[in-house]
Amino acid sequence: MKTRVVLLAGAFGLAASLQAAAQLAPPSPEHFAFAVLDNGTSVGFALLRTGHAEDVGQAMTEDVLPRSNTVSRVVLDAATGSYAGYRLEVSNEKDGRFKVAIKQLPSSVERELRKRPSCSSCSALHFLGPSGSFTRVIDDDGVFTLDLLVNPATGAKILDVVKVSRRTLGKQDMREAAARILDFLKAVKNADYRSARREYPLAVVFYERALKIHPNDIHVRNRLAMCLQRSGRFRDADKEYDRALAIDPRYAEAWNNKGTLAHSRDDFRTAVRYYKKAIAINPDLAPAYKNLGTAYFCLKRFEDGFEAYQAAYRLDPSILEAPTAFTAEASGADAALQSFYFAKISAASGQVDAALKFLRHAFEKGFRDFHRVRRDPDLQPVVKDPRYEVLQKEFSRDR
Repeated sequence: MKTRVVLLAGAFGLAASLQAAAQLAPPSPEHFAFAVLDNGTSVGFALLRTGHAEDVGQAMTEDVLPRSNTVSRVVLDAATGSYAGYRLEVSNEKDGRFKVAIKQLPSSVERELRKRPSCSSCSALHFLGPSGSFTRVIDDDGVFTLDLLVNPATGAKILDVVKVSRRTLGKQDMREAAARILDFLKAVKNADYRSARREYPLAVVFYERALKIHPNDIHVRNRLAMCLQRSGRFRDADKEYDRALAIDPRYAEAWNNKGTLAHSRDDFRTAVRYYKKAIAINPDLAPAYKNLGTAYFCLKRFEDGFEAYQAAYRLDPSILEAPTAFTAEASGADAALQSFYFAKISAASGQVDAALKFLRHAFEKGFRDFHRVRRDPDLQPVVKDPRYEVLQKEFSRDR
């Protein structure tokens, strides 16, 4: 009953490496690692970095901990005492595929690291690996990737290429797997560039090219669906969201985006159901709360919508003003009332300038219930502001 612990030790410099320019660096042979589990499954790892094209690490060593059909993957920066990693559990499915579970590292890993000369004097070991557990079902000889560290300022990251097989894996297997992932990453980079420039049809071409190489990447499949949706190819977009959810039914962003598709067809009840699915999976997903609020408004359930907007604002105070990716929109009288409620939320939070801005939007969209504004407890700081009197006079002429 054994667990392989694959440990990368030495003067690694993770923080410095993530500040490098976003290039694609192939792995060196010493960055491959292998483990054979008790159930006969062979697992191979190849460490990749999108960053400066110099070596990403030093010597790799392996150790064993008492676990069954589990391998703990650890990347250690002895200079800073930071480490990234995860625990991988593999079980055989009846259809010949593997169920792969990714979990947090056990506390025993830190104790093991403390025994090593490279980390005996580490002041602190900060976990930087995946934030939560998840499960994938993959084919024999299947490959997937895991982001270990990401620099949000540059997009540079260190990632693991993982291959699972019933046959014994070697270095050439991992070289080929890593090369395919590099091609995949290049296609994704091109697609992301086109998407950022709103060249959605071209982005679709590159995302589809990437998915031919690595079809089980749910994030790329979700991005493909978003570009299809923005291109007006709604049925194709819905199929891609469903494919992402078939791989991971707990992918909250895809449920949220499916909700926006239903919303665009005026199927607000279905949209509400999808937004609630997204929120149940990820209670911190602010866009899903905002979308839920808008769907409720379209169903004339204004108080429910107001509560959802408040939840979105608590999670992200900028969400009411800043345009966010794939949020649904209200229209007509609902849009005017939406802006009124946004003003209430902003005023209650002490944001008088933002509240005045939202009231202007409400008036521009046809809202004229000035008495309601004056009697609303949340809006009293706005009503007392001299600028509100000017604003009301401006729009009173239109009555």
